[in-house]
Amino acid sequence: MGKTFSVESFNTMEKTGRALKDHAVTYDQIAKKLLMQGETISSWGGADQEAFVQKVQGLAERLQAVSSRLDIGGEILIAQKQNYVGTQDAVIEGVSKLQN
Repeated sequence: MGKTFSVESFNTMEKTGRALKDHAVTYDQIAKKLLMQGETISSWGGADQEAFVQKVQGLAERLQAVSSRLDIGGEILIAQKQNYVGTQDAVIEGVSKLQN
């Protein structure tokens, strides 16, 4: 699932942030599906199934950690875009007040 994101403009910055958040949701959904499958397998009661479920749970935890980081990254990009736009607007307003 390797992805490349580029940030070339404020709009691209926000789109990239939203794309990261979308990927975070996908990773979280996959982790939840794995955990549900693990619960089903665990109910079978065999030692080999329990060992497999432990591995699945570990993978699900790592996927949830990735999901969290992607979500945070998306939030940061969106906030940075808003910060840059706000700063740009403030500079434009300041320039409009300059006198010759």
